[in-house]
Parts: sequence; C-alpha cells; structure tokens
Amino acid sequence: MKFTVFICLIFTLNVHSQIQIWIGPIYTNFPDPVAQAQEKRATSADKKMLPKVFKMATEVQVVRKFVVDYESSLGTISPALKSKQREVDDFLDECINYIVAKSSISGNIPGLSKLATKSRLIEIFQTNKIRTLKDELKTLFKTDNYMTEGERKVLLLDIIDRALQLTV
Repeated sequence: MKFTVFICLIFTLNVHSQIQIWIGPIYTNFPDPVAQAQEKRATSADKKMLPKVFKMATEVQVVRKFVVDYESSLGTISPALKSKQREVDDFLDECINYIVAKSSISGNIPGLSKLATKSRLIEIFQTNKIRTLKDELKTLFKTDNYMTEGERKVLLLDIIDRALQLTV
C-alpha cells in the first residue's frame, strides 16, 4: 500500500511538475524530482555544447573572410585561364579551317556535284556552330557573369568537346 501511494505521488509529480500544498496561511512548493533530473541533464548538455558554440563563434570571422574571397573570385579571371581562352579560340579557328578544307577537297572531285552541294551545306552548318561556340567562349570569359574558375574550366571543356564532335 505504501508503495502504491509512492508511485501515485511520483506520477502526480511528473504530470503537474510541482506539488502545491496549502495549509492554512502557509503556501509551499515541492519541486518535481524527475523535472529536476531533466533540468540537470539539460544544463550538463549545455555545458558540453559551450566549447563548440564558442568555437563556432570564433570561426565566423574565418567564414566571413572566405565568403568575401569567394565573392571577389567571381569577378576575376586568372592569367592562366586567360591563356587557355586564347588556346581554345585558336583551336576553334583550326576546327573551322579543317571543316572548310574537308569540304573543298570533296567539292573539287569531278562528277560529284550533288555531293559537293551537300558537303557545302554541311560545311556552312558546322562552321556556324563553331562560330556560335566562339561567341560562347567570349561570353564565358566576361567578368560580369559571376562564375568561379572551376565552372569556367568545366564550360571550357564542354566547348572543346562540342567543337570536336562537330569537326570530326
């Protein structure tokens, strides 16, 4: 019986979080022992988190510098990448020259007039596509399109890949 009363008391403490006793003019509160244990666990977790929070607060400055460096890198292009732009531009010119030469060789064979007109149309289509790639290359290296150097390199490789597919 005593144990049942004690379990009932603990259950009541958990539900209401405090026991209030009124004895005439005296008003007292007995705090819930389970709630106190939970508060102690919460404060111990806060104490464990304090070094991590302090570390995060000091790292904010490092992150802020990283963000500023990242934003300034979006508008600048390295000299090495500028040289790659020139190399790819020359490569695209060579692709156009190869397409024109391939078309002119097949167009000079006598008796192949239908093939010559077809190859001439293919040449015009391919050279226009290569010129479009040259325009993409120019816009890729504008500083106001806010790309990182890695993104520019990936798009540069994509331009080279498409030019090779058109040429070959």
